[in-house]
Formats: sequence, C-alpha cells, structure tokens
Amino acid sequence: MILSLDVCNDLISSGLNPNDKVIQKVLNILFNNYKNYEDLINYWALDSAPLTDCFTLTPIIRKLKYQIIYSITKFFVQYKIYWHYKAPYF
Repeated sequence: MILSLDVCNDLISSGLNPNDKVIQKVLNILFNNYKNYEDLINYWALDSAPLTDCFTLTPIIRKLKYQIIYSITKFFVQYKIYWHYKAPYF
C-alpha cells in the first residue's frame, strides 16, 4: 500500500485526474480497510502541516480520513453506542 500511495502521488503530480479509476481503487481499499492502514493514512494526511508543505495526495487523504471519521461517528450515533474513552482510529 505504501508503494501504491507513492505511485498515486506521482501520477497526480504528473497531471492525472484524482478521479481516475486506479487512484479511486487505491482510495477505496484504504477506506474499506482503514483499521489496517491507520498509521499510513495519518502519515499521508499530515494533519498539522499546511498544504503548501505536503504531498500532492495529502488533500485527498485528508478528505478520506474525514470520511472515515464521519462514517464511524454516524455508526455509533445510529446505534446509540457511546464510549468514555478516546474515539477509535484517529
């Protein structure tokens, strides 16, 4: 997955549309398996860095990360599950 993200970053930097099916497939794998790739998502998201100092892929990964957090939160709210500790996965 590390290599896939690196290649996607290079492709987007070269002008490939981020909506290309290859890039979307990699992002879907990340989304569907976020528990396995939590550290990798956080690495590419560079949350504390300004976008001018980030990878070309960073804004897309940040959006993906927020979608993951939203889906987890929505699940917990929908099923009225509450926790008293730090929210899982991020």
